[in-house]
Amino acid sequence: MSAPAALTRRRMLAGLASGATALALPRRPLAQAADDRVLILVKLAGGNDGLNTLVPYADPAYRRARPQIGLTAADVLDLGDGLGLHPGLAGLEDAWAAGDLAVVRGVGYAPADRSHFRSMDVWETGGTPAAPLPTGWLARTLPAALGPRRPLDLLVIGADPMVNVAGGNVTAYALSAGATLPRSVPAANVASAAPANPALGHILEVQRRLAAAQSGLAEALSTLPTLATPFPDDDFGRRLALAARLVAGGAPVRAILVPLAGFDTHAGQRAVHDALLSALGNGLAALRAALVEAGRWRATTVATYSEFGRRLAENGSGGTDHGTAAPHLVLGGAVAGGWHGVQPSLADLVDRDPLPTTDFRAYLASLAVAGLGLAPADATEALGAAPLALRTPA
Repeated sequence: MSAPAALTRRRMLAGLASGATALALPRRPLAQAADDRVLILVKLAGGNDGLNTLVPYADPAYRRARPQIGLTAADVLDLGDGLGLHPGLAGLEDAWAAGDLAVVRGVGYAPADRSHFRSMDVWETGGTPAAPLPTGWLARTLPAALGPRRPLDLLVIGADPMVNVAGGNVTAYALSAGATLPRSVPAANVASAAPANPALGHILEVQRRLAAAQSGLAEALSTLPTLATPFPDDDFGRRLALAARLVAGGAPVRAILVPLAGFDTHAGQRAVHDALLSALGNGLAALRAALVEAGRWRATTVATYSEFGRRLAENGSGGTDHGTAAPHLVLGGAVAGGWHGVQPSLADLVDRDPLPTTDFRAYLASLAVAGLGLAPADATEALGAAPLALRTPA
């Protein structure tokens, strides 16, 4: 990893209730996190075009492959090494300069599966197309038992019917950005002795946990702090504003998922993708400022993920089709900023796509360590790959 390079500012573009099910835990129990870390996952649904997010503007292969939709050196936020961020991400300039923005390059898996549903299953479970896993990666990395301040494992802010990161023993809720209270879950009337029927006992335990999570979340939502930092007035901005207030108020939640949809850019990509990345950049910049204001930035890790990147070559409709590897962004006050991973070669292609250089399971393991406080050995066991060094020493 190299130190962040200086940026030159360019113009900025305008612009479940879910219960718990049975979980087969790892062979040895995961350690309870000793601090109040919160992981915020930003899902770029549809397959984000990584090559127009982290732009290899100096590579002749990129310019040849994208005569219509490619960005030039004059367009991007130059990070050095012939790479630059899309100008819609200009709001992240301060985070890069401060060293709390990491760019993880070439994240993916091979052989690639270009189905939205199957590839998202792979990403959210940490499995493979040939061997899907029955539980999400959060179910295998969150501590088995949460303290009284964390009865809720995962909160999804916004509609996302494809969420598979949970499952298992994960207690999860979904809220809209304008929600004031979650749907009420009645407390289970559990006798002191365990029911003789195991299925009934499981149902009652699930109901008890959901009721406890609902109660804690309702209390947090009724006492949200007011933050001075303004957020963009769009759906994504409102979702992040709610996430910021929940983290600032100490809501009893370990992980928050915020979806941003629309990245399946097969036609007319530039206008759509430019607007999406502007929403992403402006929203994340506001989230960073709000959590700095609240004194919660060091305890928070924010990370993007998407089912796949896009192909190197643009198609005949001014868009890109389903591809493989892509970069991802990780932010936080304790994040080790700068480059992580190797930039994929645009000359060494398989089926017209760059090869992944960073195992997506290693990326997820890194988020479990940096964002959830797991020991590296526990994250490696749960995900099957060793984590990257994404967190600075305490």
